Amino acid sequence: MAKDVGSGETTYSNYDKKIAEDATKWILNRKAGDKPWVLFVSFVCPHFPLIAPPEFYDMYPENEVPWPLLYEEHQRSKHPYYEAMRKCMNYDDYFDEEKVRKATSAYFGLCSFLDHNVGLVLDALQNSQFADNTNIIYTSDHGDALGMRGMWGKSTMFEESAGVPMILKGPNLPKSKKIKTPVSLVDIFPTVVDSLNLSPNSRDIDLPGKSLLKIAQETDDYERVVLSEYHAAASPVGAFMLRKGKYKYVYFAEGYDPQLFNLEEDPYEQNDLFSNENFKDILNSFYDNLLKICDPEAVNKRAKKEQNDKILKHGGIEAIKQRGDFGYSPAPGQTPKFD
Repeated sequence: MAKDVGSGETTYSNYDKKIAEDATKWILNRKAGDKPWVLFVSFVCPHFPLIAPPEFYDMYPENEVPWPLLYEEHQRSKHPYYEAMRKCMNYDDYFDEEKVRKATSAYFGLCSFLDHNVGLVLDALQNSQFADNTNIIYTSDHGDALGMRGMWGKSTMFEESAGVPMILKGPNLPKSKKIKTPVSLVDIFPTVVDSLNLSPNSRDIDLPGKSLLKIAQETDDYERVVLSEYHAAASPVGAFMLRKGKYKYVYFAEGYDPQLFNLEEDPYEQNDLFSNENFKDILNSFYDNLLKICDPEAVNKRAKKEQNDKILKHGGIEAIKQRGDFGYSPAPGQTPKFD
């Protein structure tokens, strides 16, 4: 990750330019008499490689960008789950001050590049016949640590990774209203169904999501619980995060101590309340909420078995190491190159 930072073009930035172009053409080719439609526009950036198109990179001079939060060694999480994760995804070992600043400038530049591309799509919508009757959802699949706590990329349950934007705009939505009800990506499906005035399929009745259009009209629900879980790269065990009200609870499988944070008082999650006896009831309540959703230990075992099956399918650990890896998924049309 530290090798590819700075100013320039990548297959990802070129892909996003094409996506913006295709999306604008698609919108402008729709006619008023067409049946209701849904357009999913998925941009890759910001994403490593942290290389931003020059005009966007130059918006954030390297000597002016902020230094990563909680970057110093003594500020980093000492939880064994995250210590193991840092040893596995040891990206930070290859960063020096120059590379940190280049990476930060590039990430900020890629965010502005994304803003530019989103703007092109929204301009096309504004110039179409659907400007006044279209709902817009803006969100992301994850965040990025960008050096915070000595970590890079996603994969953690800290807010810089697990927290994502969720912004809605539409003709029947309140303006400039901030909703404190916890929501997640599973809410998008029922929102789309609701937007199109479709009747939910009987197979979908038990899905956990709720229409964001309804949530936007309601008072804040501090009792709602949303889930995030992670079993992939660098995780020694499965991690399960619940958000409810002002608290965030993280359960780690196989005997790792859980975590509890008050995000209103501790937005950077520096004060783990797990060992505080005053919060024992809250911890127990969160664990009960998790068990209502899933058996975390059983899910952890199933995930590890599936991962091991995939390793065997590809010839075993040594064969995979011999083959090599690629640092990031090839863009559509790009030939994977292992190294």
